Amino acid sequence: MHDLVNDLAQIASSNFCIRLEENKGSHMLEQCRHMSYSIGQDGEFEKLKSLFQSEQLRTLLPINIQLHWYQIKLSKRVLHNVLPRLTSLRALSLSGYEIVELPNDLFIKFKLLRFLDISQTEIKRLPDSICVLYNLETLLLSDCDYLEELPMQMEKLINLRHLDISNTLLVGAKFLFGGSRMEDLGEVHNLYGSLSVVELQNVVDSREAVKAKMREKSHVDRLSLEWSGSSSADNSQTERDILDELRHIKT
Repeated sequence: MHDLVNDLAQIASSNFCIRLEENKGSHMLEQCRHMSYSIGQDGEFEKLKSLFQSEQLRTLLPINIQLHWYQIKLSKRVLHNVLPRLTSLRALSLSGYEIVELPNDLFIKFKLLRFLDISQTEIKRLPDSICVLYNLETLLLSDCDYLEELPMQMEKLINLRHLDISNTLLVGAKFLFGGSRMEDLGEVHNLYGSLSVVELQNVVDSREAVKAKMREKSHVDRLSLEWSGSSSADNSQTERDILDELRHIKT
C-alpha cells in the first residue's frame, strides 16, 4: 500500500513540478505550478518563451550547474515579454544573471509574489514598481556589488520579513524624511541590523517621532540619526526631543 501511495504521489506531482528541460508537451506547461531550469548561455529567450503557456506558474527558479560560477546574460525579451505574463508567481529567482537594469513596470502585476531573489546580479537600483509587492516576504539582494540605493517607498512592503543586503554598497536600511513620514517607519516591522534616519530637520513636531515606534524595533543594533543644515534656538529643543524618542530601542 505504501508503494502504491508513493507512486500515485509521484504521478500527481510530476505534472505540477517539472524541470523545463524535461518538458514533454504543452499540456505539462499548462498544468505546471513549480518549475526549475538550467541556466544557459543564449539569453534564455528560446528556452523560456515556452512559458507563454504557463500562466498559472507559481515558482520559477534557475539552477546554475556550471563548475565555475560566472554571470549569464538574460535577454531583454524575457524581462519585457515573458515574465510579465506570469502573474501567478509566488517565488521568482533572477540570481546570477548579468542584469544591470530591470523594466520599471516589471512588478506591477506580480501582486502575489512572496519570494524574490535578485542576488549576485549587477543591478544598480531597483524599479519603483517593486514597492507594490504587498505580499512580498523575502527579498534577497546579497552580492549585488553595484546596488546603490533602495526605492524611497520600501515601507509599503508591509509583509517583508527578510531583506538581505549583505555584501552590497548599502550598509543598512535608510529612511529619508521629506519623501517619507514617521508613521511610514512605524509601519516597518522586523528590522534587523543597522538603520539610518536622515534629513530629520524636516520633522518639525517631536510628537511625530513617537509614530516611528523605535521602542518596538528590538533587533536594530546600530542606529544613525542625521540632521542637515544649521540649527536655530527655536528648534534645538525639538531636535533634543526627537533624539530622545528615536534613540530608545528596546533590548
